[in-house]
Amino acid sequence: MSENRMSQNKDYEVALVGAFRREKDKDIALKALTAENQAVMQLTKQRENEIKSLKMILRFREAGVKRLEAVSAGKISAETHLLKEKEEHLKQIEVLRTQVDRNQEVTRFATENLHLKEEIRRHVFFSLFNSLSQ
Repeated sequence: MSENRMSQNKDYEVALVGAFRREKDKDIALKALTAENQAVMQLTKQRENEIKSLKMILRFREAGVKRLEAVSAGKISAETHLLKEKEEHLKQIEVLRTQVDRNQEVTRFATENLHLKEEIRRHVFFSLFNSLSQ
């Protein structure tokens, strides 16, 4: 009778340990998916910022074309056009500098993301290895 109880207790213990391992594996997978989701959200935000910057540059260039048309039609002076063009070029430079700074940040995030993925892979591998060895 006591051997039967000990066997049942051992079976329960094995089942409980297995349940804890599965729970731990699910937690690891959830953390990995959360990190991946955050990385995707960051990249999405970066792309939206890039699109916003490109739209701004496009508006500057369209305004420049309209001014050139106005200069050729004699509506504004060449000097006025050149001054406005200079202002827009300075704005474009600022937009491009911001874009370059953001790209460096994205590169840093991407590198960090790769390191974290590798760390997760190693952790999952060692968890599986330890599960199989027990």
